[in-house]
Amino acid sequence: MFDTAPQSTAAAPIWRPARALGASPLQTLSAAPGAATRVVCFAGAGTSASFFKPWRDLGGPAVAVAAYQPRGRDSRWHEPRAGLSATVAEATAALIESAVEERLVLVGHSYGALVAYEVAQALRGTAVRVDHLVVMARPAPFMAPHTHLVADMPDAELVATLRAIGLEDKGILSHPGLAHLFLDTLRHDLRENHDYVHLHARPLDCPITAFSGARDPIATPLSMANWAACTSAAFRHLRMPGAHFFPVAMPHRMVRLFSGLLEGKT
Repeated sequence: MFDTAPQSTAAAPIWRPARALGASPLQTLSAAPGAATRVVCFAGAGTSASFFKPWRDLGGPAVAVAAYQPRGRDSRWHEPRAGLSATVAEATAALIESAVEERLVLVGHSYGALVAYEVAQALRGTAVRVDHLVVMARPAPFMAPHTHLVADMPDAELVATLRAIGLEDKGILSHPGLAHLFLDTLRHDLRENHDYVHLHARPLDCPITAFSGARDPIATPLSMANWAACTSAAFRHLRMPGAHFFPVAMPHRMVRLFSGLLEGKT
């Protein structure tokens, strides 16, 4: 779980990629000027910011919603893919650069939950406070990586597994060119997830809410409950019907639940 050995307190340098002046890796899904809450989402392995498009109306004018756009995907397809540490550093820098006085909630699905957790850790000691971390479909970071979906699976087995855990690919996996690009990106993220080592000495001090899919073999409800050890504040675990991709299989229900969570009603 959490190592009690002392860690260096020296600030790690923030990595800033070469990109267009004024551009941000945080893609706005709902601007909501003057919003009291800002939600920043991190999508899972192989996916992009568009994964969270159904969440753009989350909370109406009271909630601004953005999603991190990973390198090598969608609008950033021309950029080389980045590893976990570079992704976390870039997202952390973007949040610091765009910081305003509003409640900040980080949300992550699958591999994105690991990214969101690492960003929350990286923001400790900065002027940006994370008020809530929401994790979905990824076992607690100190647990051994799952073996249901791994990078070295043959294409056919990988595609069959994705469909078995609920991925609605809208024809992408049946298109030879698109499937190749998607599976390459997916394998990249799966390797980053597999090679991750948990090194943080202290749990977070913000509340954590974990969502698990009742039929998810990758992140079982028990493995999601272990996120409780990652915070010294409040922890909640909500079990959802469905498999690994339950956030997109039932977007309206998830938006209602999440809106209630933000309002303290869930």
